[in-house]
Amino acid sequence: ISVGGYIFLLQQFDPLSAAQTDVGFSLMTARRNRRIAGSPALLWAHLRGEKQVLDEDIVALEHLQRNLRKDGMRAFHGAYEHRIIAAHQRYLDLMDRP
Repeated sequence: ISVGGYIFLLQQFDPLSAAQTDVGFSLMTARRNRRIAGSPALLWAHLRGEKQVLDEDIVALEHLQRNLRKDGMRAFHGAYEHRIIAAHQRYLDLMDRP
């Protein structure tokens, strides 16, 4: 996620098991070549908002993960989500390895 090309956010959810997920949350800023008025306040507000979204995502994903099972109903994705589908398949492939 990028905000105006100045703030970059990376969220990574790695399912370790049906009951445990490793969550990575990185917030980076671009090197500034001029001072932007109010940037500390904007950055803090953005971080607080993203933390709230992250907390909501964790609750939703943990609920979803608890209810997953091998014979469960397959998820339906939109046509534009082919990268999400590929990432999910890669996780499944990696978790099946010894």
